[in-house]
Amino acid sequence: MKLMWLCNTLIPVAAEKMGIVSAKPESWITGIYEDIKMMENISLIYLYPAISDQKDRKIGFAEFVGYLEKNTFEFDKNQVLYFISILKKYNPDIIHIFGTECPHTYAMVKAASEVGFIDRVVLSIQGMVSVYSKHYNAYLPSEVVEGKTIRDWIKFDSIQKQINNFKKRGVYEELAIKNVHHVIGRTDWDRACVERLNPIINYHVCNETMRPAFYEEKWSLDKCEKHSIFVSQWYTPLKGLHLILEAMGDLVTQYPDIHLYTTGQSFVEKKYIKRIKNSKYRQYCLALIEKYQLKDNITFLGYLDEKSMCNRYLKSNAFVCCSSIENSPNSVGEAMLLGVPTVASDVGGMKNLLRHGEEGFIYPADEAYMLAYYLRMIFEEKIDINKITQKAREHAAYTHNREINLQKLLNIYEEINNSNM
Repeated sequence: MKLMWLCNTLIPVAAEKMGIVSAKPESWITGIYEDIKMMENISLIYLYPAISDQKDRKIGFAEFVGYLEKNTFEFDKNQVLYFISILKKYNPDIIHIFGTECPHTYAMVKAASEVGFIDRVVLSIQGMVSVYSKHYNAYLPSEVVEGKTIRDWIKFDSIQKQINNFKKRGVYEELAIKNVHHVIGRTDWDRACVERLNPIINYHVCNETMRPAFYEEKWSLDKCEKHSIFVSQWYTPLKGLHLILEAMGDLVTQYPDIHLYTTGQSFVEKKYIKRIKNSKYRQYCLALIEKYQLKDNITFLGYLDEKSMCNRYLKSNAFVCCSSIENSPNSVGEAMLLGVPTVASDVGGMKNLLRHGEEGFIYPADEAYMLAYYLRMIFEEKIDINKITQKAREHAAYTHNREINLQKLLNIYEEINNSNM
């Protein structure tokens, strides 16, 4: 079977061999790539956003083919023409599009329709920007949402601009979903969102496979840094950094050694010239840090590769997902696989991942004081930590079972392929 994958990024294993250093660690794609490459009679054409002079590269069973993308907000008719040429050249049996967030998804859907391949297309739902745009500024003061810093004016990149960009991308996301016959999802939330747009779509269930390191390690209370918290992302307001800071404000008096670890570069700068480069959202978070005197209680870790990310989970007393919207975040799956005590906001498909009170805790997304309450329970060991983390590991081991998920995906491919014969 000849597969074609259209992806938002290049997986690290290929990026390394191609001399590209900017690849993001897409755990779901990396996980399934590692498993599917072991299958016989399968070849893969992997389409990824490339720089202009990037050459195609054959690596093992897969051929990596770059496509150009002017930006991720606007639909490009030339991209449709390029995808048409790629489809005609390779004639894939299955066209699997990972994610609906960018206009290149709709470009491929249009290209497949043009060459009569629309029945071969299946979309995997990751997040949904058309829905995320409604939650982007959740639980932020209006002066932060509507305000702008010097940096925001210069870059034309305020919170409201970011919301509008999500809405722009959402138009093409909705068109893509309305024009395909097959979609892969995994939660009640993504199914509800998809079927609102296309009630007759064929909805296939397939969970995600994590990166290999997360199946090999196990968290231990005795080895973690007490009162430490890990939040894997904070870059946009959607990820809720302001909410974890509010929760830490409730906890820092009781636990002066409480410490938040997160990825990315620090914006907590003393120098005025650096501080004025902050966005309005970062300024707001900085104000919270100063309000609760948390400057010494936060460490920004920069970019973490697979092993470093895994180690950070293992060192943490608790993992927190404080997003205002999610589908089924890989970060929660990774934490549960390792057995890290987890507290997550009750948004999107979270209830499909984590059973409250049995495998971790789910709190109302806008109630930072409840996030603080559950963290306190973990810190004080007012629950049976070993029991709750073991149940989390068992649930995640099923949700992210490599063999089961691989077989489900192959069955979906076979079903779509057979229906086209």
